[in-house]
Amino acid sequence: MRSAYPRLVACVAYTAGLLVAGQSALPDWPNDPEVLHGRALSYAHAGDTQTALTYFRAACRLATGGPLEASFLSDLGVSEMRLGRLFDARDHFVRALELDPSLDTAQMNSRDLRAYLGEERWARDADAAARPGQRRHRATPIRRVPLAEMSTRDLDAPVIVVDAFPLLNSSTLAQRFGPERLRRNFPRAAVDFYPQGLDLEWMRPTFTNLGSALDWQNATTSANFPSYIQLNLDPPTWAALVKPLGELPAFIRDGDDSWMAECLHDPAVRSRFLKGTHWHMLLIGEEGLVTATAYHPRSTTITQQTAALTRRAQTTGMFSHKDTLKTASWQLQIIGQKRWHLCSPTQDPFLYHAGDVDMLAPDYESFPKFESAQCEGGVLSPGEVLYYPESYWHQTRTLDSPTISLTGTLVTRSNHRGVRAELEAECGGAGRVMAPDPGLCAALKLCYSSWEVRLAEDQPGPSGGECASEVIAAAAAKGEPK
Repeated sequence: MRSAYPRLVACVAYTAGLLVAGQSALPDWPNDPEVLHGRALSYAHAGDTQTALTYFRAACRLATGGPLEASFLSDLGVSEMRLGRLFDARDHFVRALELDPSLDTAQMNSRDLRAYLGEERWARDADAAARPGQRRHRATPIRRVPLAEMSTRDLDAPVIVVDAFPLLNSSTLAQRFGPERLRRNFPRAAVDFYPQGLDLEWMRPTFTNLGSALDWQNATTSANFPSYIQLNLDPPTWAALVKPLGELPAFIRDGDDSWMAECLHDPAVRSRFLKGTHWHMLLIGEEGLVTATAYHPRSTTITQQTAALTRRAQTTGMFSHKDTLKTASWQLQIIGQKRWHLCSPTQDPFLYHAGDVDMLAPDYESFPKFESAQCEGGVLSPGEVLYYPESYWHQTRTLDSPTISLTGTLVTRSNHRGVRAELEAECGGAGRVMAPDPGLCAALKLCYSSWEVRLAEDQPGPSGGECASEVIAAAAAKGEPK
């Protein structure tokens, strides 16, 4: 095999002076594909390939086919190659040539990449993608239970609660949480917006408000590059969103935020905690399409390659990962359906690193150990709640447009000491989730004492045993709890 990647060809002249390298916060995302493409080229020429790729994706989303989209796809493929995503690059080059068979840069890129991979690998990997199920890891269905059967034992494994909110049907949820209702109620709420999707671990957001993100999403609907909106909820917005749900189920109420009244008394401190840790979020995704190739090994001409192109449904969602704070999680599906894939921490030896393995469409050749993984999967529908414990790998795909979910975080008997360790690391400057905050970190020391009382293994539960407020008061009088 050759030791270097083949020649990389940029197909549109470099547009200088748009952005500078190293800019950490992405600017607004205009609705002009050529402006986005120019910004992408600026980042690419500055050596920031990851940021360039996000802009190339956004430009392709806005393009309407023909030579313009073809040239953008060819450049996108080059960025994918620079990041080692060779088969994604191949798909973009072939799609570009389907749109514009005369595009010489895409022809050269496709030819060079094909020569680099070799005919067997070029064809074999594509054929494997076209025949899912020929190789696969084990994925059993996530257990589905009624709320009445939830127990402490159930918190040790993932479950889908089918009737957590029995008074809310799909039409009621759509009426109370639809995009237009959200736009009217929270137009200025700050969001992390991923116009290029969030299927790769290093994707960066642009920071805007919910109204602008929904406007951009509606104005640029595309099956090729679906977008993703993440709204980190402060206490007032959280309260407004959960009010129509009625009473939260006990397993959510006890582990989510009921303990905060005992230690995060200052509303400003509580807001910084919730937003800094992404404790509560509203998620809005789109369905989309990407191409999968099914080449015949003897297809050597561009015409034969594009004629062999087939498509399969694929959607945006969250890449495979584990949560940093080692908390448990729950997610209420509000609108649309979402596919989930979960793997317990016992499967760590087979999962590589965050974002490496697409658990819903695995590349077993690149990640052969994943074929031995034993995981769980299922589809979450409106009104259903998924629960999964701490340290579980998880990945999602949205199956409708829009797909809206409400998610929260849980401190439980099995994870509270691990959560404490991670938060103490953040207060010590780890910087993975939030910046050190002296006022918040001081308040969290009281929370740790509360958890020890509420969640002690020999206590009957949060409602039994000693009074947590007495322990917290004593700890506050002595200083840092032991």
